[in-house]
Amino acid sequence: MTLIWFLIAALLLALVLALIVLSPWLRDKHKVARAPQHDQLLSLNIDVFRARLAELGDDYANGRVDDATYTTQKRLLERQLLDISAEPNTVASFVPNWKSYAIFLVWLPFLSAAAYLMIGNRSPVYDLWQAQDRYGNIADDLLTGRIDTPPAEAARDPQALLSAIQTNVYRHADDPMRWYHLSEVYLAVQAPEQAITALQRAYRLSPDDERLALAYAQTRFFGQGGTLDDEARQVVARILQRNPQHEGAQMLMLMGDMQAGDYDNARRWLASLRQQIQSRSGDHTQALNSLSQLAQTIDERAAQADTQAPASQAALTINVQIAPDLVNQIAPNDSLFVLVRPKAGGAPIAVKKLAAAALAQTQGKADLTVTLSDSDSLMPTAKLSQALAVNDTLTVLARVSHSGNAMPQTGDLTSNAIELPPDQAKSNAAVDVMVNHLVP
Repeated sequence: MTLIWFLIAALLLALVLALIVLSPWLRDKHKVARAPQHDQLLSLNIDVFRARLAELGDDYANGRVDDATYTTQKRLLERQLLDISAEPNTVASFVPNWKSYAIFLVWLPFLSAAAYLMIGNRSPVYDLWQAQDRYGNIADDLLTGRIDTPPAEAARDPQALLSAIQTNVYRHADDPMRWYHLSEVYLAVQAPEQAITALQRAYRLSPDDERLALAYAQTRFFGQGGTLDDEARQVVARILQRNPQHEGAQMLMLMGDMQAGDYDNARRWLASLRQQIQSRSGDHTQALNSLSQLAQTIDERAAQADTQAPASQAALTINVQIAPDLVNQIAPNDSLFVLVRPKAGGAPIAVKKLAAAALAQTQGKADLTVTLSDSDSLMPTAKLSQALAVNDTLTVLARVSHSGNAMPQTGDLTSNAIELPPDQAKSNAAVDVMVNHLVP
């Protein structure tokens, strides 16, 4: 249906252009129609000159003018008559007929369509229209909460369904909940960067919605390697300002402070959460046990930071190297991120952020040996040593960020994802990672 309406609109536009092109011909036709009137006036002037010659001859015959006057007046009238007779009495022009009009009315739309198709590949546009016709209603139902999961037919073509969902969201760009549901779709297809962007739009449209605000802060926290940056911290602080007992916001502040090494603040958030849970009626043993594990993790990290001793559970050594042709693109203020994540995707298991200045640069080369341990894990319940012990399929990646942001940005230097061997925990061998290309 979308294609049909497009073709109708394109045809009408082409016909309007054809009429614009034909309009000069129509004006010329009117000029040609006025030509006979011009010829009649010319004939009348010639008759007047001839009459005047006849009168002059009669005056000369009757002796009313002398020879010199007659000769002079006769030559003057004859010259004027010759000048008028020499003027063109018709205008050479093309006179169009109905065939000429028909050619333009047919060929101009045809040539316009040919030019439209030849300028570029239009298949993505047609695919989008087909997706809209097939899944437009399903996308609207998903984004408005009328259905929770797409039907089997739509699930078999996820790319077309995603296109229909994106189009629907942009048509209702002032609806924060549509942006929120779009972020859920992005997370389902392992696209955290796009999910953060969608949630940011939803939060800006409805900053007082605690659900949207917390979802935005959480997704930003996990998407940036467990770092609670300034923007996410401001969002969480605003939630707590309106609702100081919000457990989700307190837990996010606890995790952010623990990851940042602010263990005193992390303990205060943990104590507040424990007090709130204990004050509620019912059995909350599982939640309290989780808080106890968090408290133990905080104590371990604090003790390690105090003694500045290497982590006893250190499990992975990574040799980061920079390709020689990219060394000169690293600035002293850049940041180096080294992370381990599941091969299937998702949030990283362990991340370490270092100053790019730590890279030893000698003779056009840059390298650094980095050790990742459980202290670099993002979640206390998903430690690096545990992932290595159960032989999960893990990958290692290194990236030099010009902005210091954990999210990849265009122009950053990055490596390919290096898959760890299954026996990495036993072999304890170093892994070589080469930063050799730019993020597009």
